[in-house]
Order: sequence, then C-alpha cells, then structure tokens
Amino acid sequence: MNDIEQIRAIEIMAQQPEVRNAVIRSHDNNPWWPKDVEDWRMKMLIAGLSTRVSFRMLGSYIKAIDNFLKYTYEEIVQTPDEDLEKALKPLGLTKTRIRFIRSMCSYIDNKLKNKNIEKIQDAEMIADIAKNVSGASYKVGQCCVLYAKGYYCGIMPVDSGIKDMLAPCLGYKTGKTSIAHELVRKQLENFIKSHNWMKMAIKLEYDKNIKLPDDKPLTWWIHLIMINYKRHFCNNHKPNECPLVKAGIPLNAIKGCQR
Repeated sequence: MNDIEQIRAIEIMAQQPEVRNAVIRSHDNNPWWPKDVEDWRMKMLIAGLSTRVSFRMLGSYIKAIDNFLKYTYEEIVQTPDEDLEKALKPLGLTKTRIRFIRSMCSYIDNKLKNKNIEKIQDAEMIADIAKNVSGASYKVGQCCVLYAKGYYCGIMPVDSGIKDMLAPCLGYKTGKTSIAHELVRKQLENFIKSHNWMKMAIKLEYDKNIKLPDDKPLTWWIHLIMINYKRHFCNNHKPNECPLVKAGIPLNAIKGCQR
C-alpha cells in the first residue's frame, strides 16, 4: 500500500460516524487519561492502570481512578497496599496493579528524580520502562510516556489490536513479540509526521468540535481514529463489513480480522 492509499484509508476511518463520535468525545479530555491531572508522576501510574481494562469497564475505571486521585503521589508511596487495593478493586487484578504501582514509583524516584522527562528520548524512556517496571511492556511504556508528556507529544501508542490486525492490513511491518509494538509505533509516527493532516481534519469538520494544534503533527487525532476504528470494526472479525474493504482499499492482510 502506497502513501496515497494509506492517507485515503485514514480518511475513510475518520468518516465513520462511530469513529467520529468516539474521537470527539475523547480528544480534548480523554476519559482513560484525564487532562486535569497535573503531576506527570501520577500520569505515569494512571496510564499503567488503564491497561487490561475493556471498553465495557470504562465507567468502573473512571470511578476507580477518581478514588485513586484522592491521593497525591507522595501519599501513594506511603499508603498501605490494602488501602490502594480497595480503591482499585473495580479494575480487578489488584495484586498485579499494586506491584506495578510500587515498581513504577521506585523507577520514578530512583531513575527519573530531578530529571526533565521532556529531554529524554521517547524510545529510550519507553524501553527503560519496559525493562525496569514490573507489569509494564513496550505497549505500557508508550502509554505512560505519552500521557506524561502530553497528548500531542508525538507518540502514537500501539495496542495489540492495532499491532496484530489494523497495522498489517495497512501494510506496516509487525511481529509476534512485544517489541513489535515499538516497530509499528515508529512506522506510524514517521508516516503521520511526514504529512499535513489539518486539511483533512478541516474537510471532515473535526475542527468544529475539537481543539487541533496548528503547530504539531496530528498524531493524537490519528491515534484516536485508528484505535476507535479498530474497536468498532476490526474487533468484530468480519472483514466483509469493513469500510476499507467496501471502499476498495488494497489491504495487505486481513488474516487478523478473520480469526
């Protein structure tokens, strides 16, 4: 698939009403990673807690994070595990989540103390989190760094559905191991940053509903388009209902959709 076809594919995804509505709801203030959290350390913790939470659990997740945010970062470090477990119980896997919290706090306090995270290279920080934080991975590291640095920091987080289904369809190289999340991320970021997407966003009238930066690549906007397209279409495993297929986009693979 060439660049023109990939751009057309993004446009078709963005045109779907289900995708459009989801992007508009979550662009300016994402319910998984709320914008009113100011402490980047808390953002790192919340991003990790958002993993292994299905879309159906979003209401329970929001309540759990609201309870979690009653603590400051310093208080979380000192709070007994059992108290944190009560706050996070609606999410399940509480023991695993507590191990992540303790490990991430240790990582922050020992490896990032007195450092400006904006000056740390994304790939370096993501890999370091995957290597040193219990329960983290490249996928989790991507989410942590994006949320900590800001929605439009330039990172395109890649979940397993994008890695295994949507990315191969669009012609991106991927793989079975966790490092494939990084492989796909870098390819997507290079593609997104090599084009000006504002014209498309304006054509589709997204600018009337959300705040799009005019001085940065629209990575966050396209991430939300792709993640919600995957959620509403790829996850159904029905290629014959895929708008990309219906539009005649020459997809490279649909095996992931057929499973």
